[in-house]
Amino acid sequence: MTKFRVTDSSLNSYGFRVLTEGIDFTFFDKNPIMLWMHNRPFYKEDPLPLGKWQNRELTGDAVIMEAVYDETDEFAVKIKSKAEQGIINMASIGIDIIETSMDSKYLLPGQTRPTVVKSLLKEVSLVDIGSNPNALKLYHNGVEVKLADGVDNDILPIIKTKNMKPIAIKLGLSESATEDQILQKIGEIQAEHATLKTSNTDLTASLKRINDEKAANLVDQAIASGKITADKKETFVKMAASDFDGCKAVLAALPVQIKPSAVITPGNTGAETEIDDWQKLVDSGSENLIKLRTEDPQKYRQLYRKNYGIDPVLD
Repeated sequence: MTKFRVTDSSLNSYGFRVLTEGIDFTFFDKNPIMLWMHNRPFYKEDPLPLGKWQNRELTGDAVIMEAVYDETDEFAVKIKSKAEQGIINMASIGIDIIETSMDSKYLLPGQTRPTVVKSLLKEVSLVDIGSNPNALKLYHNGVEVKLADGVDNDILPIIKTKNMKPIAIKLGLSESATEDQILQKIGEIQAEHATLKTSNTDLTASLKRINDEKAANLVDQAIASGKITADKKETFVKMAASDFDGCKAVLAALPVQIKPSAVITPGNTGAETEIDDWQKLVDSGSENLIKLRTEDPQKYRQLYRKNYGIDPVLD
């Protein structure tokens, strides 16, 4: 009996490979037919099956089978003779493709088509030359597909690769970086970008809070000093938030608003009187308030702080 190595997981001449571990033999074991060149006898001139296969064994990832010929078939006997003489030495599988993959873990150097990771064995043929357009046929959902060099198809399309060297160099990697290394680097950049985006958002929020507090404090001092009334607070806070220095200059230029005094002692100019109460100073008139602020800023600051709890803006 002649034994043949019918398949293994190595790369074939069409640029793809069939994983031995993914081959389902259930269908084949029920009818281990041996055809010639994958041809089924649809017409009377077509050769009938040569026989069958037996004693299937696995050596590494190679599938070994023993050929049993139909001794009553003249053509089969001729093929047997050539096989036993070593003239015909090759066998080829016919499979139904169930699943393919282009995952890098299944690809070998020089591979140009996806790897068949799951398949159903339909038949095994003797062939004159393996891995040529006539020596290997694949079946997909019952449809026969021939693979010829340079011909694309829907089941096992040619893998279209992109030159990744410029991308690798742009990412700061070597031009020989693998796809996995490039993807890892992109993932690191995305993670760093997400962290910086979060930090920037937090920083922007903190800066806004500080500026808002600074603007509110400036306007509160203006209200406390009598330069503006409380009902104008929102307007000036918005102004200070958008242009702090400009708002500060506007407030500094505003005069203090003073009520008419009803508590000035007759014959007294006010500022010349010993003043120890802020409210009396305010009620005594704007001239006395401005005079004290200009001539005795220390006394002015003392009374202001005593009344409002904060220092006045003396710019």
